Amino acid sequence: MNPALRRFPVAVCGDPALRRGIVLAKSELAKKCGVATGDPLWLARQKCPQIRFVLPHFDVYEQYCRSIRRYYAQYTPLVEPFGLDECWLDLSGYADNAVSAQLELADRMREDIKRLFDVTISVGISFNKVFAKLGSDMKKPDAVTYIGKDRFRDQIWGLPVSALLGVGRSSNEKLHRSGILTIGALALSDRNFIRAMLGKNGLMIWEFANGLDESPVTSQREPRQSLGHGTTLPQDAHCSADLWPVIQKLSQRIAFELQDEGLVARGMQIYVRDCTLMFHQYQMGISFGIEASAVIADYALMMLSQHYTWVLPVRAFGIRLFHLEQKNAPRQRSLFENRQQLQRDLKNSAIDRTIREIQKHFGSSIIERGSCVE
Repeated sequence: MNPALRRFPVAVCGDPALRRGIVLAKSELAKKCGVATGDPLWLARQKCPQIRFVLPHFDVYEQYCRSIRRYYAQYTPLVEPFGLDECWLDLSGYADNAVSAQLELADRMREDIKRLFDVTISVGISFNKVFAKLGSDMKKPDAVTYIGKDRFRDQIWGLPVSALLGVGRSSNEKLHRSGILTIGALALSDRNFIRAMLGKNGLMIWEFANGLDESPVTSQREPRQSLGHGTTLPQDAHCSADLWPVIQKLSQRIAFELQDEGLVARGMQIYVRDCTLMFHQYQMGISFGIEASAVIADYALMMLSQHYTWVLPVRAFGIRLFHLEQKNAPRQRSLFENRQQLQRDLKNSAIDRTIREIQKHFGSSIIERGSCVE
C-alpha cells in the first residue's frame, strides 16, 4: 500500500507506547538481516539499522485474504482455510495428473494474484495436505514447489523436524533430546516409541513424516469451539476499577464477533498475567447463552473479584468464551430460568447491534462507552 517502503527492510510491529513493541512480521529484506518474529524493536534495529517499522492494519490484511480466497473459489469449491492467509485447495478435478499441468496451473494462479492484488504467494503442490503446506514454506517469496509421491523422501527427509506440520516447540525439544533432528529420522523411528513419548500427536506426526496423511480438503468449517481476546495493558492495573474499561472493550469486541457468527456462549474463562508475568486462569459455566457485551463484562468482573487477590498489579488480561452454540438452535428450557436476566441480555444485545451498525457506517471511533473514553 506504500510502494516507497519496498526498497527498505520493513517490520510490522506492536505499539511501543502500549508495551507491545515486538516484531510481528518482517519483509524478506529484514529477514536477511537476521530480524526475527518476536524480536524487541531495539534488537531489530540493532540487527538492521535501516529498518522501517509500521503498525498493523489488520482490517486491510483480512480484506486481502478474503479477496484472494474468492479468487481461489473460481477454480474449486474445495478451499480450506488454514489460519487467515493460507489455504489448501483440492485441484484434482481441475488439472490432469501430469506434473507439468499442475505446475502450469500453480504458476498461472501465482501470476494472477501478483497482477490482481500486487502481493506474492508461495505455492506447494503435493499428494497430501501436509506436504503441500511444507512445500509452500520451502521456497519464498513468489515460488512454486512440487513434492512428488515417489521423491518426497529425497526432498524433505533431510529438513529439520520442526519444519513438519504438527511439530511445535515442546515436541521439537523432546524429539531433539531423543536424537531425532530431521523429518527422516522421525519417519524411521519406531512408531510405538514416538507415541509413548508424544501421545496421539506423536503418532500423527510420525504418519505425516511417512507421507500417510489422508485428510481431505474440505470447505466445511469446523464448529467454533471458543472465542476470546486479550491485551497487554499500557500501564499495570492495581484494582478492578483500573481494569474495568479494558474488560468492557474486550467484551464489546467479543460480543460483535458472537453476533457476526450467530453464536451464544455458556461458559467463560478469564486469564490474568501479573507484573511478574505469572499466569492465572479462572473459568465458570453459565446457565443461559450469553451474547451481550454488558453481560460478558459483568461476568468477567465478577470472576475477577471472586478469584484475584490484587496482591500484585495486572499487566495483561483476557476473556475467552466457550461452550458456543448457535443462537437459534433448539434447546430445553428450564423452569428456573432468570427471566429478568434473559431480558437484560436481549436488551443489551440490541444496543450492541446498534453500536455495531453505527461503527460500520461511520468508523469504529465514532461511538464508544463513556467509561472507556480516555
